[in-house]
Amino acid sequence: MFSLFAGRKTGKPFQAFFLILGSIPASYLVSQIAVNIVEPRGTSLILLYTVATALIAFPLVHLASRLVKTDDFLLNHGIIVAHLLDASATYVAFTNFGYGEQNVLNNLLTSLFGTIAILFPLKFLAALCVVLLLDCYITREEKALKGTIKFALLILGLAPGLRDLFRLAMLT
Repeated sequence: MFSLFAGRKTGKPFQAFFLILGSIPASYLVSQIAVNIVEPRGTSLILLYTVATALIAFPLVHLASRLVKTDDFLLNHGIIVAHLLDASATYVAFTNFGYGEQNVLNNLLTSLFGTIAILFPLKFLAALCVVLLLDCYITREEKALKGTIKFALLILGLAPGLRDLFRLAMLT
């Protein structure tokens, strides 16, 4: 509410105030997480796999965005990276730390393909298809709807990915 008020009073975008206000508690939380990391190897592996797969995905997302003619390239790539973070965290926890998979679909796919690494291409393709379908079939007039759906997709990737990353980092 303060961000909206400050934005209206100053004539500046309210998002700038929201970012500044949100960065203060977020920086404290990040510092607490950094101090309490027990397993840096797992955290490093997750981040390494996420960056590597994101770099591989980048040209593919760029090409697909040009074919569909979307202007949401960065948001689309962010959604895909969020889901790749989830795949990386699941893969590292499963293969290196003996965690089990609770998701029935992931268990089925792992048994069919013989490896949990199948999550990388499947999550990439699923996220890419969904964002491209949204860009193709939701018109510019329905911009708020498309933004809301894409925000939900971003959260659906980031929430389990960050949870698993932090759980592994702190061995909880």
